[in-house]
Amino acid sequence: MPDLGFNPIWIVVALSVGGALVAFGRWIGAVNTDRASFKKFMEGIRNDIRELRQDIKDLLRWQDSTTIVRKSPLRLSEIGRKVSEDLNLPAMAKVIAMSVKPEVKGKLPYDIQEFCFDYIRKKYKLSATDETRIKEWAYNNGIDHDDVLDALAIVLRDELLKTEGG
Repeated sequence: MPDLGFNPIWIVVALSVGGALVAFGRWIGAVNTDRASFKKFMEGIRNDIRELRQDIKDLLRWQDSTTIVRKSPLRLSEIGRKVSEDLNLPAMAKVIAMSVKPEVKGKLPYDIQEFCFDYIRKKYKLSATDETRIKEWAYNNGIDHDDVLDALAIVLRDELLKTEGG
């Protein structure tokens, strides 16, 4: 009959296997943590790239606008004046100016201009009627919808500067 007594080798084997399992568990945890961190990092990179692309689009948007002349300060081109007159953009700008006036109070003219482009492009919601009129006018005159909005931003800027005394 074999001796089933105390054998220190089994204790060493058991401790070694236990230690290996603990080390393996820690390694899996570290890998999962690294994967989560990397996933979070990549999502941040994706967001930064999206934001950068939008910033570039915003920056270049008025650069090639048919309704704006790139002189200091920016002003309406001949077609910009035509769209302003045909769509009565000054009346629209007066209504918009009343609601945004507190947001630009005390700002420099450049900052007011940037605010106007940002507000008209991203925050201002055209009425269905105005949206239809703008699209029809843009279509009939061979310009981009955003070019009409650029003209509105310039007219709004001028209205705000007039009321701010700038």
